[in-house]
Formats: sequence, structure tokens, C-alpha cells
Amino acid sequence: MKSQPVGVFARLGRVTSAALVAATTLVLVGATPAHADNGIRVEAHSTYTVDPAAGVVHVVVDLTLTNQKPSSGNFFYFWSEWGIPMLAGATNLSATRDGRPQSVRIESTDNADYTFGVIDLSPNLNYGNVARIQFRYDLSNQGPRTDATTRVNSAYTTFWAWPVGDDGLTSVRIRVPKAFEVDWLGNDLDEKNDGDHRLYESGAISDPNSWGVVFTGRNDRGLQGERFRSGKHVVIVRAWPDDPQWARFVTSTARRGLPKLERLVGLSWPSNDNLTITETINPYLYGYAGWYASDDNTIEIGDELDPEVVLHEISHIWFNDELFGDRWINEGFAQTYAALALDGSDEEVDDPKRPGKAAKGRQALVDWGNPSIRDDDDETRARELYGYDAAWYVIDTLTDEIGPNAMRKVIVAADSNQLSFLGDPEAETLKRDIDWERLLDLLVYVGGSEKAEQLFTDYVIDRGDNDDLRDRKKTHRDYQRLVQRGGTWSVPEVVREELTLWDFDDAADGMALSREILDLRDDIIATLAETGVELPKSFEEQYETADDDELASLRGKAEEYLAAAGDLAAAHAAAKSDKGMFATIGLWKNDYNDVLDKADERFEAGDGDKASAGADDVVATLDEADSVGQRRAGLAAATLIGLLLVVFGLRFLVRRRRRRKAVRVAAELAAAEARAAQLAEEVAATVDRSKTRGESLLEPPHPS
Repeated sequence: MKSQPVGVFARLGRVTSAALVAATTLVLVGATPAHADNGIRVEAHSTYTVDPAAGVVHVVVDLTLTNQKPSSGNFFYFWSEWGIPMLAGATNLSATRDGRPQSVRIESTDNADYTFGVIDLSPNLNYGNVARIQFRYDLSNQGPRTDATTRVNSAYTTFWAWPVGDDGLTSVRIRVPKAFEVDWLGNDLDEKNDGDHRLYESGAISDPNSWGVVFTGRNDRGLQGERFRSGKHVVIVRAWPDDPQWARFVTSTARRGLPKLERLVGLSWPSNDNLTITETINPYLYGYAGWYASDDNTIEIGDELDPEVVLHEISHIWFNDELFGDRWINEGFAQTYAALALDGSDEEVDDPKRPGKAAKGRQALVDWGNPSIRDDDDETRARELYGYDAAWYVIDTLTDEIGPNAMRKVIVAADSNQLSFLGDPEAETLKRDIDWERLLDLLVYVGGSEKAEQLFTDYVIDRGDNDDLRDRKKTHRDYQRLVQRGGTWSVPEVVREELTLWDFDDAADGMALSREILDLRDDIIATLAETGVELPKSFEEQYETADDDELASLRGKAEEYLAAAGDLAAAHAAAKSDKGMFATIGLWKNDYNDVLDKADERFEAGDGDKASAGADDVVATLDEADSVGQRRAGLAAATLIGLLLVVFGLRFLVRRRRRRKAVRVAAELAAAEARAAQLAEEVAATVDRSKTRGESLLEPPHPS
């Protein structure tokens, strides 16, 4: 039954006679006489039989003509001949009347697409008489690259079929070998089996003047194939058996063009399937030069030897709805890159013309939907022509502006679903169709285009989208300021995602929160300026990768960091301050600097609470150092006095003891004197160090 390819990406083509079938059929059938009004009743049943082996369509028209025009006065009404419309190029004409051969001639018309087969009715058909006529002719294969419609070979057939009788008294039957898959454009037909053929019947046609079909059939087993490798893939070119020139041309064009297109696009062949290119004039019937079906990676193009058409359809390997969501984007890229691939060849490629504001079919390109190849009216065709022209103009102009290298980066970014706004160090991705909005941002922020926004305003968007563009412009200004404000810190990923999705309200909220965090960051840096302490190592990453909830939490975390930074700054200032004699004595053998270093490390590791606790302990230790030193000095003095008393007491005892104990007592006396001398030296050294900074422990040692 009638169908159209799935995932079609078509290339509008030349307007051939075949492309004008729907309109011409009505003109042709309307040219036949209104028989009943002329006094003759015409019953006619036409049968078209496809004969691929002979390369013809056999046509048999069974006519029953009845003269219903009575005489009037001296006038007698009769018919001496009868004409039946045929496609131009009909051959092997013959006719019989009631089984007897009749002469037939061909009579041309003003329309080059069809002629008349004129049957001699001898003897004349008088009033009340009936003539039973069988008229036969063949529609021969007209061969490739001709304006005639009929094609008949072992792989493909197409022809017109129409009725030639009165209202309700005429029908059309089409017989096709079962090896052929069929399609048709025009009125409905019923299908049934007929031996080794399929039969398609119209039934009684009530309005023959508005009835007609363009019938096509294909038998891919009859195609002649060539194949070649392009990288890891195989390209299969399938041509009609009577058109080896087309096969050679397409093979040569594809072999040269595929590697060049791959380099220009910047992406490897995206499909795992091989590519099949088939010769058929089916696209011509709908006004297209060819089409690409993404579901099975196949191209169908007409018999013209046009390299631009071949490369346009091959470009759709990349430029299809797997890459860009809008039809105009894919068609614009396909045509632009077909022309780029031909650059430097002998082929002349026209530049696109700027579409006029009053151009026929003018529309916003976002409204140019998928092709409705069943529709064939002036408005549809005008919209199709405008869509192709405007899409090509926009993409070609942008490619000229930023250059193929920058456009390659845009295409690669689109293929990887890259955020339109780059992060650090690598761009993040967001899985979503690349529509006109994302393409615009990629063109500006990846490709560096300055013309994109105006081109999109002029040709791509609806008027209602202007509000979105105004919101975009304001939000993007805020974004650029935030980029500058952040310095080496990338804008948070959540904000860049919201900007990519054109969610400007949420993006604005996220940027406001980001600015608050950056303010806190700068306050922390200023607070720590004299300490040598760095920002927490995780702070930047947390900021850059935060989602909505994490960004809000990070603001609170930044306030915690700022409080800890204040504590550390106070601790460092206290540690560097001048210390008196007693404070120095109090800090003797105290490693408070180690505690401060540990607090610094914990801050840089992102633990603000423990950093603050360590800093507070250092400040407390330094605050208590003076009183601890005073206690230590008092204890040292008391100890010295006690030792001196012991020394004097021992000396007195020595004089009174007997000589035999003199040696032992003398030794004890020497030890006591040495201890007293050591203690005196230590006290003196401590006093000397009172002008310098002491060493630290978290807790001062207890005197003993």
C-alpha cells in the first residue's frame, strides 16, 4: 500500500514532468470529452500489465461505444473515429471492433506529455448502434535522463494510469509481477492476487475527470550493484540494469566525497550500518531530487548525474535527527557541506541567495516541519522551496563567517551534547536534542559567531520567540560578568545547564547565589592574606560542580570557612606577637606552632570546625603563657634557694664528721653543687630567651 520513507531527509530537485504528475493528471483527464453530453455512451475498462522482461507496460482498453444521439430534422449524427489519450512514446498500437482489426493513428496534442490514439470506427457508428472495441498499445521504457515518465526494466517501473470512460462506467486495473514492491500517488486502489501477479483495481470510477495515479514498482533483485569500502564501511551502489553510467558516476562521486565530508564534519561515520544508494525516480514524483532514510541508512536518488545531490544525501549520514532536532538545521548543513565537499573540483556550485522578505512560502524556519511528500499543492511546494533556500542561506552564511574549522567545533560539540557554556577543565554534557536554541548558543560560545543572533531573528524564529531572545541577552550579560567575577573559577555547572536549557529564571537565581559565594571567597582570601594559608582545596570544585541544592549548602559552608579563616588569622597574629620574659618561660618546650600548622592543614582540607578549634587552642595557650611563665620562674627560684641551703648544710656537716666519712660526704657535696649550678644556668638561659619566640605544645608542662 502507499507509504513514504521513515526518517526522510529530502533534497528538493528539478521540476520534471514526473514531478508535476498530480497537476498534469487532472489537466490530462479533464481534456477528454464529456461523452454522455455529446450523445454517446462510453464504457471503458483499462488494464495496465507490467512486463519487465520486455521493458514495456501493456495497456488494453476495452471500450463499448453506444450512439445515443438521434437524428434531428435533416441532421444525422454518427461517429467515424474515436480518440483515446495515451502517454507520449506509446508504441505497438492496435485496435479491433467486434473482433475485426481497425486502423489506428497517433495524433499529437499541445501537451508534450501525452498524445491520442485515434481509432477508425469504419463503418460509422450510427444512432442506436454499439461498437465493442479493444484498443491495445505499449508504454515503452523511455530510458534514464529523459523527460518522459515511463520507466520499465527488471528492477523498476513507473507510469501514469487513468480512466477514459463515462462517470460510473469506467475502471482501471494494474497487474504487476509479485516480485515488485509497489507504491502509487493519487487515488485509492484495491489489491488482490492474480496468479503470479498482484492486481490493483479502482472499481467503478464515479468522477473520471478527477481520477489518476502514478504507479511505481521496484524489484531490488533486478538492480545491478557496485560496492567499495570507505574506511570501515561498505558503500553499495545499486543501479538500473540499463544505466551503468549512473552507477559509475555515483560510485566515483561517493568514493571521493565521503572522506572529504568526514574531514569537514569532524566526526567519524556515525552509523554501524553500510550505506546503500539506489537509483529510482520515486523522489521526482514528489518534487525531490533524492532522499535519505535514517532508519536503514539508505539513499534513493533520481537518474540525473548531479554530484551536489549525491553529496547532499550522503551528508545526511551525519546531519539527521540523531544530531539536530530541527529539519532546517539538517538540510542547511547538508547543502552547505555538499558544496564544501565539491570545492576545488570542476563542478560549479551556486551560492545561496538571500531570501526576500516577500518571498513565496516565507515562514519561520522553526515552523518548517517534516516533508509531507503526499501533499502536492502550490502552497506546500512554495514552503518547501523557501525552507531549503533559507536554511541553506543561514548555515552557509554562518560557515563563511566563522570558517569550516570553527564550524567543525560546533558540530562536534553538538554531537557530544556539550553544554553551550564551557567549564573547567573539560566541557560537561547534557543529553537533550540540539534544537535552534542550543545551536545558537554553540555558534556564539563555541564557534565565536557574531552574526548568528541576527540571522536567527531574521529567518529562524517566530515573533513570539523575540521575548526569549531578550531574556537570553540580559541573562547572558549577567553570565559574562559572573565569568569575570569568578576569575579562574568556572561558573557552577548547574547555572550553565540552566542557561543551556534557556531556563533563564533559575539561571538568574543560581547566578545571584554564586555571586554571594564569590564574595565570601574573596573575604576569606583577604582574611588569610597575612597567614600564608590557602583556600580549601575542595572549595573551587564544590563551587564549579554544584547542583541547585549543593550550591545553596555551599553558601553556608563558605560562611563557615570565613569564620574559621578569622580564627586562623587571630592565631597567626598572636603567634607572631612580641612576648615578654615570663611568656617566653611559659612557652618553654611548648609546640604551639605545630598545633597552628595542623589547624592550617585542616582548613585547607575543608574542615573549618577543626581548624577553628585548633586556632582557638593556640590563642588560649598564648594568652596563658605569661601566667604560666611566672609560676615557672617562682618555682625555679625556690628550687635554687633550697639547693643552696643544702650545699651550705653539707659543708657544715663535713667539718664535723670524722675523716673516714669525708670522701663519701665530699662526693655528695660535689653532686649538689653541680645540680645547683645547672639550675642556675637554665634560669639564666630562660631569661636571655625572653626576647625571642618560644616553642610550643598544646598544654604547658606541669611544674615538678
